[in-house]
Amino acid sequence: MKTGGYGLGYAYDFDDLLDLAGLLHVNIQTAGVLNPAQPYPVLYLGPIDTVIPNPTENFGPYTLKVSGGLPTSSKPISIIYSTSASQAPNQTSSLVTATTLELDNLQNYFQVQFSNVFGGNTYTYNVYPQYQLVLPTTPRYNADDVTLMNGIVFDTGTNGTTFIISVPNTQND
Repeated sequence: MKTGGYGLGYAYDFDDLLDLAGLLHVNIQTAGVLNPAQPYPVLYLGPIDTVIPNPTENFGPYTLKVSGGLPTSSKPISIIYSTSASQAPNQTSSLVTATTLELDNLQNYFQVQFSNVFGGNTYTYNVYPQYQLVLPTTPRYNADDVTLMNGIVFDTGTNGTTFIISVPNTQND
């Protein structure tokens, strides 16, 4: 939905983690580009007795399993990760057909990179497993990003030390 050329951002009732309710309605983008004057809503709260978590804080070690594998006609998908708490993702594993990828002793966030999709473009997303948060690595945020980000799904077998994800099939983008 767009109003005045701006995309709309929403925060919905009810935040069970912080025990808060309410609705925020904020303009965050124009034609798929973040509005630099108001890129994110800011919510100021009075004193609360729950510590607000930082989903991007250092986290690990943990095991990452990417289930399922890819069809032979899928476009390339890579997992970029680090096993050092002090480094950004710097090692790459590519997903291959009919295989479950398992990576041990990962630290902090990892990235999922889709290559040669939607007109030959590359899309990379930071994934913060502790809170199952997926964020784009660029200020661009459009329908292609929504499709790919929503396709990174955490499995019900995920627990505090092992995270199981599946990624979308990109053969028919």
